[in-house]
Amino acid sequence: MSNAWLSHRLTQGLALLASSLALAGVAQAQSLTYRVDIPAQALDKSLNALAQQTGSRVLFGTDIAADQPAPALHNQLTVQQALETLLGHSGLQVQRIDDNSYLIARPADDGALSLEATTIQGQGLDTTTEGTGSYTTGRMQSASKLALSNRETPQSVTVVTRQRMDDQNMKSLEDVLRSTPGISIT
Repeated sequence: MSNAWLSHRLTQGLALLASSLALAGVAQAQSLTYRVDIPAQALDKSLNALAQQTGSRVLFGTDIAADQPAPALHNQLTVQQALETLLGHSGLQVQRIDDNSYLIARPADDGALSLEATTIQGQGLDTTTEGTGSYTTGRMQSASKLALSNRETPQSVTVVTRQRMDDQNMKSLEDVLRSTPGISIT
């Protein structure tokens, strides 16, 4: 075995040991519990008291926590557990920034609009278009004797409505036939 190979293996082993110790430190910091004694009071005061008792940094806007109530805490808890208990039903969320810092904020607004239940009622067009202002009918009886829409009908269909006749100044049957695809007048 060469010295270079042995040196390389030793370096890898030390790097593995260092990363293991770092991960263990993070895990220990996350599971470290504190004796927390906080009376029921306003949430902003409770968050400040928790930060003082645990030595953690708890960042929050006073405007979101000032008028919110917080329950009393008298227990052995991690900082994360204590924060989640204090926030309770406040609608605020806790986000861990690093081993010793936490951010309290409102949930992120994803831009989605929340609407109440909506009922939509529609009415399809009938076979008659008189007075509807439409250029097409809804369902019609086709050669198959089924009520199909124009799109579902397996043949070419042209509907000339009263509205179209008025809009395009069609005065006679000849005017209508001239504007219908597939028809030649001689």
